[in-house]
Amino acid sequence: MPPGLKTLAAVAAAVAMVGAAIVGRNALDTKTERDDLRLTVVCDPLAEAFCRAAAAADDRLTIKVESPEVTTKQLTGLNPGERPDFQAWVSAGPWLQMAVSDPATSAMPINVSYVASTPVVFLTLRSQKFDCGKPPAGCLPLPAQPPSVPPRSPIAVGLPPPRRSGIGLAGLTQIVLARSQIGATDLDLSAIQTGKAADAINALVGHTNPGAGFEQLNANFSGANPLVTIKAAAPPLGERTVMVTSEPAVRVVLQVGFLGDKARMPLSGGEPAGRALAMAAIDAGWDQPGDPSGGLPDPGVLAALKDAWTGS
Repeated sequence: MPPGLKTLAAVAAAVAMVGAAIVGRNALDTKTERDDLRLTVVCDPLAEAFCRAAAAADDRLTIKVESPEVTTKQLTGLNPGERPDFQAWVSAGPWLQMAVSDPATSAMPINVSYVASTPVVFLTLRSQKFDCGKPPAGCLPLPAQPPSVPPRSPIAVGLPPPRRSGIGLAGLTQIVLARSQIGATDLDLSAIQTGKAADAINALVGHTNPGAGFEQLNANFSGANPLVTIKAAAPPLGERTVMVTSEPAVRVVLQVGFLGDKARMPLSGGEPAGRALAMAAIDAGWDQPGDPSGGLPDPGVLAALKDAWTGS
């Protein structure tokens, strides 16, 4: 081989060795970064099982279960430059949208990924009549009594606490929209404060039983009628019970909020933990996410609706 070609070959070999070393070093750095990563994931109680599935798929995740109301207060109560003690938030319902739109969190961007959704439904007696001239959710509280309940005993709506539950807030919204006959995009602060939406809220306050559970199906709905829940969580229904949907259609959306790019590494849809979380939701009866809003009003309007709720 001529001397010039030998020199060129030597240079090429040296460049290849340096390139391989750089690639190897970068791969090692990436692996070290992935191995050293530890994330705390705050999880809505409604999605705890999905978060546990994610943590089982990736032991770098630590799950902390708390009410979305508590998580929201922590985010909106941060001082400038301060960071929360978690890096991701799995939320069921509109809590993330409300937190993202709150001016108090504007200095700390939150990226949101939508995972799954399920409709809000009402469980009631098969014999229950909806004859108020509005969608079923507009007929609540239901005036009819189960046969086993004395006429003077009021029947409350089994509504989870709207200030703490994504199901409760979405259910309250559906009732208010149906009762007031206001569209989700048309609902505004004036309607919530003094208009038809305010009337709908006031009609429901004091007529709810936030602690009522699925035991009501076996108790002839003697303590709450109907029960507001989500389709994915509804138990098998007996002959006397029916699942009722209403208009406007409202859904509870399961979503993940990333507080920084590192949280995306294990929880994105392409990673084992992200896939496990989504699969656990689908296996539990949730659907594809669809409309990220879930058919709900603007986040600022939702926050006002939540604040207007004075019930338990």
